[in-house]
Amino acid sequence: MFDHTNAVDVAELLETRGVDLTSANVVCESPSGLFAYAGRRTILYRRQRVASEQELNTAKPFHLVRCEALERLAHRVHAARHTYTVRRDGLFVMVVDTGDAALADVTIPLKPCRLCLAHLDYHGYAGATRTQKEAILEAFLIHEFLDAYPAVADTRVINETVTISSPNDYPAEWDLASRSLRQGADWTCSRCKVRCHSSKALLHTHHVNGIKADIRIENLRALCATCHRQEEGHGTMYVDPSQAISLDTLRREQGINTHVNQTGN
Repeated sequence: MFDHTNAVDVAELLETRGVDLTSANVVCESPSGLFAYAGRRTILYRRQRVASEQELNTAKPFHLVRCEALERLAHRVHAARHTYTVRRDGLFVMVVDTGDAALADVTIPLKPCRLCLAHLDYHGYAGATRTQKEAILEAFLIHEFLDAYPAVADTRVINETVTISSPNDYPAEWDLASRSLRQGADWTCSRCKVRCHSSKALLHTHHVNGIKADIRIENLRALCATCHRQEEGHGTMYVDPSQAISLDTLRREQGINTHVNQTGN
């Protein structure tokens, strides 16, 4: 089911793996734009599930405030796909698909968003020279930021043990739902129409609203790997060059224009 929930200890999750939340659950203080949750100053990042550790190299920076980049993202379908954390060591949890439906948490370092640093004028970033900005970016420490910007006294505090949704998690039925969807599409990409019967791994299942737990048939679309990468919010998705070549070969063999505009539905 899409609206499944898990009982969690918020304090422990915030300090380790982070909590997946929509913006409606988080205080955005005015006029600073700083985030707070469960009475604590938080930062946010996008926890990605990736097919390989190589794809981790494309991870986006973390955010300190509701900067211009997040303002633009708020109007897109993936606006809810963020994780809030108070972890202080500069490491962020990503999820790597290790094959055979097995997942592994991997911690990687991330840099802060430059727009956030400018918004806060952190250590004089907004008016600094390019060299000075690079030095501020490299020297940034999360624990110093969290200590320097504590949550305001009247920030909403919630119970330490609550029930929250997990929008970034695939449900147990995911593999079956994905295969059924692609099989029902006759292993054909709904965008470029390439047929992937001979290499089924080239056809993915895309979530229209970006929420992995939502496996309703109307939220799923069969897309080949290269068309999937062109979906909003998927620009950093890694596609093995050999797969892209295989798809181009299939399109040529099937008389499909490989240069056709693939941005349509």
